[in-house]
Amino acid sequence: MNLLQAPPPSINDVPIELLQRILLEVIPYVNCFPSPPYCHDSPVSLLGVCRRWRDIIVATPMLWTKLLIRTSDSESPQKLLSGDNIRTWVERSKPYPLKIIIYSRLYSLQLQSGTQHLMTHASRNLGNIFFFYQNDEGSEDFYASLQRVDELPRLTEASIFVKGPCASEWWGSLVHQAPNLHSLTWSAFPGYLQWSRLSRITRLELLWPISSEQALYILTCLNDLVELGIRLYNDARFITYIPSLPSASQKHLIHNLRILRLYPISNSEDIAAFVDLVTLPSLTTLEVAMTVEHHSIEWPQTHILSFLDRSSCVLSRLDLFRLDITEEQTIELLRHDSMSQTLVELVISRLDGDEDLTIAGDNLFKLLTIPKSESSDDVTPVILPRLNTVAFAFTMGKATDGALSDMVQSRYPIPRNGAAPLEHLFAVKHGLSFEESSKDAEGLLAMHNAGLDVVLQGDCEWYSTEEKMSSNIKRILENIFA
Repeated sequence: MNLLQAPPPSINDVPIELLQRILLEVIPYVNCFPSPPYCHDSPVSLLGVCRRWRDIIVATPMLWTKLLIRTSDSESPQKLLSGDNIRTWVERSKPYPLKIIIYSRLYSLQLQSGTQHLMTHASRNLGNIFFFYQNDEGSEDFYASLQRVDELPRLTEASIFVKGPCASEWWGSLVHQAPNLHSLTWSAFPGYLQWSRLSRITRLELLWPISSEQALYILTCLNDLVELGIRLYNDARFITYIPSLPSASQKHLIHNLRILRLYPISNSEDIAAFVDLVTLPSLTTLEVAMTVEHHSIEWPQTHILSFLDRSSCVLSRLDLFRLDITEEQTIELLRHDSMSQTLVELVISRLDGDEDLTIAGDNLFKLLTIPKSESSDDVTPVILPRLNTVAFAFTMGKATDGALSDMVQSRYPIPRNGAAPLEHLFAVKHGLSFEESSKDAEGLLAMHNAGLDVVLQGDCEWYSTEEKMSSNIKRILENIFA
């Protein structure tokens, strides 16, 4: 055979299984956004390549399991929201459950009819839904026209971001028809949910502000809850507006909760009132983030330590954002039995706070620096021996030149005294730019060149709790399309 005369390889020579795999990688979902730049995201856009490709795409259900409907302020979905198209989409996705995102700030008849078509044709095959519609315009008419859904037997995850009583009531009734629901993100009036009917939920992100007593009531209804994120606001004038959400006031033991995220709105009492009511022996992750921009609150140290003592939990992750916690309080907290030997991730960020307030300074870094063993008889315990991820943003003041580098050098690349190696470091420092010559910059640069994941920044905005709240939405989207 003359190889010079052999025909060139063709895409049609690719085995069907391999082509299906390629298509699954390059077509993450369909986007009903009408602008041309988004057309490549849809499997529909490839149906016209050739007959072979069309047959393969139509016969690959996984290509049709993810549907994104998104509108801007000037455009609305039209053709792909028709009943015929949605029915076709549902049929081609079988037997797999559908993952659907509807994201719109614009009221339109197309969005309304499309939502109805989805509920009519896809409800029994719906596995995951993300619905974001927070425009008050037309809201009452929108939901009045939508028919109730009888049952959603395959729905396991729901993320609902809506405004007003009509929207809250309608989506609440939908959630109640999902007997297998285990993950719920709810940004609507929580009083419209019958929490006792949601006992199978293991993950809850409640983004509508509630009081500590109301949060406790919800916890008493969700015995299998493993992960909880809540916005706390103990203002009676506000919380009485939420319809028919009961309260609980006696301390409660929550056996299964492992991840807790608290988003206080007003002051330290928002945190203290909640942690005084609960005992969480299985807790491994504690995250507290102030959610009001350009505002920080005092850290309720006594209440937190009492909560940790009472819970006897073992923490592996501690994240604190925009809180007025002192360096002495931080050291006392890290020495606590709940985390001193088990913490893996430590994040402390202030962003826009007073640069003279040092949370992570020389004393903290010396505490975290692993000493050289003078002899085999040295039994001084290492603080945070498992620590591998550290982030300090606008918390180091101005007097840490060299201390941070010394701490990292004791933990990387070969940590002392059998500790785990540090893997990730993020640091933002007031005043002094890390790009300038300094002991910290020189030492950390050398470790970065040796392989440590180091990010150093001077005066710049790194992270805000508003972005964090948005990142929760981003994480939900990423999980949907994983």
